[in-house]
Amino acid sequence: MSIGSALSNAYSGLVASSRMADIVSSNVANALNENYARRSVELIADSIGGTGAGVMIGSVTRLESIAATSTRRAADAKAGYSGTLDVALERLALSYGEAGEGDSLLSRSVGFETAIVAAVANPESSSTLVNLATQARSIAAKIAEIAKSNQKIRMDADAEINDLVDVVNYSLSKIEELNREIRTQVSSGGEASALFDQRQTLIDDIASIIPIRTIKRAGNQISIFSQNGAQLLDGSAAVLIFDKSALITSDMTISNGSLSGISIGGQSINVGLGEGLLDGGKLSALFEIRDDLIPKAANALDAFVADLFARTQNSAVDPTISAGLPGLFTDAGGEFTAANTDGISDRIAVN
Repeated sequence: MSIGSALSNAYSGLVASSRMADIVSSNVANALNENYARRSVELIADSIGGTGAGVMIGSVTRLESIAATSTRRAADAKAGYSGTLDVALERLALSYGEAGEGDSLLSRSVGFETAIVAAVANPESSSTLVNLATQARSIAAKIAEIAKSNQKIRMDADAEINDLVDVVNYSLSKIEELNREIRTQVSSGGEASALFDQRQTLIDDIASIIPIRTIKRAGNQISIFSQNGAQLLDGSAAVLIFDKSALITSDMTISNGSLSGISIGGQSINVGLGEGLLDGGKLSALFEIRDDLIPKAANALDAFVADLFARTQNSAVDPTISAGLPGLFTDAGGEFTAANTDGISDRIAVN
């Protein structure tokens, strides 16, 4: 072997060792980075005209467990779903207040009932009547406060749906771009590990919003589908369409067309019903909050208020009430009718 060949072999070894050191240092530096996959280097013998010419880097491989990644993403989707519901339920409970607390609806109801009993027992006492009026205003104010809180929770859910749709659309478009860059880089013999990491991060961003599964295609390409079968990216990225509402009132529902759903490619997608194409993650939890959980809570509150009217706007109970006139409470200043129960929690006031 000539001195030139020996030096060439030694140089190739130094280059390979330097590259391996770079990979090892990158692995160590990113040990706590959850979006980083450890790399390993494969060395292969180099030769010129059948004569050994040292070593060269054969490939740099990202070491990733597909099964573990898939399981983690499924767990992220479930955590996003349950965590979002938990926050809404906590806000709902806080608006009602804890039993035993002076500011809770239960405590104000007890105070109102006690004031009625005292007024019945001693109707000549002005102090008991003043207290009854005070307690009536107190329970009406609490009901209105809860109704406003329900409206705010629905509006916040609607706004967050809009934000998450933007995140999904952005991530899908960037993954489409990265697919092209990875194919170009790999086909030209370049190093694409960093691009794989970027793509992994974007896929993870989608996974907590919508449960997904990925399919590997030729040329290191990735296709993305929801767990229930919606095509999100297969060559080109889908675009999710959603229209945010400026204001949400109790009469607005997705079924009557006053609230937006999601559409993909002109096809409407039912979300938040349990088995929809995009159900199972944070996005479906927000639809469930906006279209099911809070409306049911609002209906229950309206039923409570309607019962309150029935007990206080009844001429058999209070013979001083004339036909067509409200009793102790009013529906926005007028008489309450059972046919107009929807949204009564927003309108209750003391006569």
